[in-house]
Amino acid sequence: MKNNKTKLIKLLAALAGVVSATTATAQLEMGGWQTHFSYRNINQLVQTPEKIYAESNGNIFSVDKSYNSIETYSKITGLSDGNITKIAYDENKDLMVICYSNLKIDIIKNGVIYKFTEIADKEMSSKTLNNVSFGKKYVYLSMGFGIVTINTQKMEIADTYIIGDKGSYISVLQTQETADSIFALTDGKIYSADINDKNLANYQHWTVDIAPEKKLTSMAYFNGKLNLLGNNWYVKEGNNWRTPEPEITNISSAHVSGNYLTLTSKSKNTVAIINKDYKIDTLMGGAVNDAVYDAKSRHLWKASDSLRYISRESGRVDNAFLPDGPSSNTVVFMKMDAGNILSGVGQAYGEKATLQIFDTDQWSQISYDDIIKDNADVQFKAIWDACYDPKDPRRLYVGTWFNIFEFYDNQFVKQYTRDNTPFTGGASTQVEKLLKDKDGYLWALNTNAGELFHCMDPAGEWHTITSSSVYKLFRASDFIITKKNNLKVMTAYWISSQGRPCVHIMQSGSKPYSIANQKTFTSFNISDGSTVSPSHIYCVAEDNNGELWVGTDVGPIVMKNLANVFNSNYTANRIKLTRSDDASLADYLLATEQINSIAVDGANRKWIGTYSSGAYLLSSDGQKTIHHFTKDNSPLTTNSITSIAIEPNSGMVYISTPDGMFSFKSDAAEGKKTLDDVHVYPNPIRPNYYGDITITGLMEDTEVRITDMQGHVVSHGKSNGSVYTWNGYLADGRHASTGIYYVFQATQDGENSNVAKFAIIKK
Repeated sequence: MKNNKTKLIKLLAALAGVVSATTATAQLEMGGWQTHFSYRNINQLVQTPEKIYAESNGNIFSVDKSYNSIETYSKITGLSDGNITKIAYDENKDLMVICYSNLKIDIIKNGVIYKFTEIADKEMSSKTLNNVSFGKKYVYLSMGFGIVTINTQKMEIADTYIIGDKGSYISVLQTQETADSIFALTDGKIYSADINDKNLANYQHWTVDIAPEKKLTSMAYFNGKLNLLGNNWYVKEGNNWRTPEPEITNISSAHVSGNYLTLTSKSKNTVAIINKDYKIDTLMGGAVNDAVYDAKSRHLWKASDSLRYISRESGRVDNAFLPDGPSSNTVVFMKMDAGNILSGVGQAYGEKATLQIFDTDQWSQISYDDIIKDNADVQFKAIWDACYDPKDPRRLYVGTWFNIFEFYDNQFVKQYTRDNTPFTGGASTQVEKLLKDKDGYLWALNTNAGELFHCMDPAGEWHTITSSSVYKLFRASDFIITKKNNLKVMTAYWISSQGRPCVHIMQSGSKPYSIANQKTFTSFNISDGSTVSPSHIYCVAEDNNGELWVGTDVGPIVMKNLANVFNSNYTANRIKLTRSDDASLADYLLATEQINSIAVDGANRKWIGTYSSGAYLLSSDGQKTIHHFTKDNSPLTTNSITSIAIEPNSGMVYISTPDGMFSFKSDAAEGKKTLDDVHVYPNPIRPNYYGDITITGLMEDTEVRITDMQGHVVSHGKSNGSVYTWNGYLADGRHASTGIYYVFQATQDGENSNVAKFAIIKK
């Protein structure tokens, strides 16, 4: 059997000392990652002597019992994966188990993470994990096919017990050791065997008994007695089962800690603390998903929308804990606008909507429940898009399938409905895309109705733009207004009248809402003479040269020379990459990938988010792959990328996935207008630092030379937008020695120059 172990740094205890999701962007070093997960709706709790650990939406955090401090955990802090399904703690061995949806297993003991992948790697049926429990020697994994044991002394998988009839697979709901026996609970049956039996893998060594009822889900060994839990609660007395009084029903979880058994009934909103005499010591009500009792502090910790503890001394909630984060990991859209990340939750027709706002430091939200308190008739449901007013970023617009909502300082101001707009359709307006341009026109795409394009001018008057080729558009996937040519560019999944996805481009006439030219592309003539007709078109982005990069199900299509885009002979481009096995042949870039998102950074490089192969950072021309981030080589927990957005000033790249949002500190940001605010960090570079030295605040394509005090050039090159990095190593492989270093900067035309300095301390 195999296992891998990762030694945590000296200052870490098991699962401690973490880069929190709320760490400020400026503190993240170049190439560093952060997670931005939702921790609402906590499902599971376990407690150690020092901390309470909580699982929520497949992620975990902890609260220190003494200091009330919160820490979050992820692949960044050493975990194997995301999508956590089970957490368990053995207080006798001070050992924690973390299980993932893909059946990877982490066991944390004495500051070491032992990683088990055998179950995840093995092809077999009924590969479901039902429960984790502990014995004197083993961790028991109760599986959909039987029992897997892990030896906690050798830290290796020890055996598998297939105990069904004639050695067949059987779903074990929980395994439980007692003083002299081992029990396995299945659907309506209890299997048992002698704990000292050396051949428990043989099904014939197990005895089968009928359970007192069928709807039992778990077991607990408390004060020398075996407990069966589920619809009802049973305690084994000799060869009989009795129901304790008073009756506790619909038990969803149980935790044994010292002389107390804590039972939770999620459906009954009840928690019962049972003492060693099997008497109810305390009975509490209220919404609860799980609960654990700390006898030392006399605190009952409850999991619901947050982690709370109730003091048995006062009988009230004394505190509530929740890491900062979004309200949900699964979002309809994610975009950068006015320096904030906007994302929407609740896309289904009639579903309550929430707009999540991240100002790159803290999360806030606007939810249906917030609005409905003072506006009972407002239907803030089925959210699709949002945008700020560029002239007044305190003003915010949100598009839903019912109306457009206007907010000021996140307070509801007004609705735009079919009664005060030209929108058409059935019971809903179905506004899928919103954008307010620099001239103050609010553009709205009213899909699945009549005319698609509408805009509200700065005076509040609405206008409709006629476009027969996209009349009654069924679904819009993206909408931008280009900076170079002021073109309105819309991409669509599908058009009901034509049955094809498209890119639709409009050029305004004398007024923004008049049309001088428009053209719809359902297929593309490529400059090499070929033609491509994508089955789906998902996104579009304008790069720093004014070129359009279109994301499709056959890779990216690049539309250059947009001044000629309305000509009948216009051709687009697909990027060809020379094959490594035959230089005379070439393949199209990402031709087999579904491109869900494209973002352009300050160095004109392209960030590509794919449906199934992770995120790519490409050179400005797409010929070189600079990074390819997947779940195997990064903190990403899935290869499905839904959106990518970039904060232009910092270069922080935000990556949205079905599992939540991640951010990456890129080495490129939007170029500054002057060299008046150049900074070097860290400064000074201390002996224990070996990361990149970063220069920020540069103009685009600034020439950078770093020299020592004697004038020797140790690094030189061009900035990526406003950023230049140096790894601190000299050409001969040695790290730069202690001293003062100078950063000379100059633009290519020589009109702007500056000098900065920093110190390296190696002793």
